[in-house]
Parts: sequence; structure tokens; C-alpha cells
Amino acid sequence: MEYEKVFEIISSPIEMFVKQYKLLIEKYRCDAPSWLLCFKRKKGGVGYIYINYLYQPHDEQNSCRDVQFEVVVVWTVDDYDTETRHSVRKRIGIFKYRRDLSKITDLLHQSMDVIKKLRHKDLEEHSIGMNWKSYYKTKEDFLQSISYPEIDI
Repeated sequence: MEYEKVFEIISSPIEMFVKQYKLLIEKYRCDAPSWLLCFKRKKGGVGYIYINYLYQPHDEQNSCRDVQFEVVVVWTVDDYDTETRHSVRKRIGIFKYRRDLSKITDLLHQSMDVIKKLRHKDLEEHSIGMNWKSYYKTKEDFLQSISYPEIDI
């Protein structure tokens, strides 16, 4: 796929960031044109940094010149007892493919700064209609099902 070639070119700064913070990287989850940097927060819940490929039509002469990526932060906290998901989403910025790759590094560090500042009062309530109790017998099983690395933010 076209976006896989583009991600390959920008992968080095992303993978360095993942190693620095000890995150889990999920590439093309559900065949989506995005990479997710995933982790559990000590404050509770799961943090995600999405790097989304934004398709831009281009002609043969300008192949990939206008391709852009969006960086978005999401923090979710699931309440097993009420089967409710609380979340907050923040758009961090956009960078263009084949420009200075330090821009993506800057956006990723900005993402961590934003996540560090998020508090429970920032979360919104969203019921996702899942019956977690039918999948997990206990709350402990539910919490252990999240296998992302935990970081101290």
C-alpha cells in the first residue's frame, strides 16, 4: 500500500521515540493507515499517540510531495463496574512527508507533554455499549488484559 512506503521513510524518528519512552507500537491496526504508540498510565487508563496518514491526491510528477501526517493524543479510562469509557482526544499537529523529520520528533514530544498534563477532570464520559463483564469474569482479569507497558506519567 502507498502509505506503508511513506511510513517506512519516517519510521526512524518514531522508533527512536518509542524506544526512549518504552512504548508499544502498533502498526496499521485494523488495516488503518496509522501507527499507534501505546502505553498504560500510572494515573490509570491507556494513552495512545496516533500518527495518522492523511491522504492527499497527487500526480505522477509530484508523487508523495503533499502527503501529510496528523499526530493525535488519546487517553482512555475504562470503568469495569459501570462499563463506561471515559476519554479525551487532543490534536497535536500536522507534518509533511519529506520535510525536516525533526518536526515529527517535536510533535511526539509535544504529545507526551500534553498527556502528562491531562487529569481525570479532562475526561469525558462515553458509553461504548460493551458488556465487559461477559468477556472478563473479574475486574482483575479485565485490567490484566491491557498488555501495554506502563510509564510514569
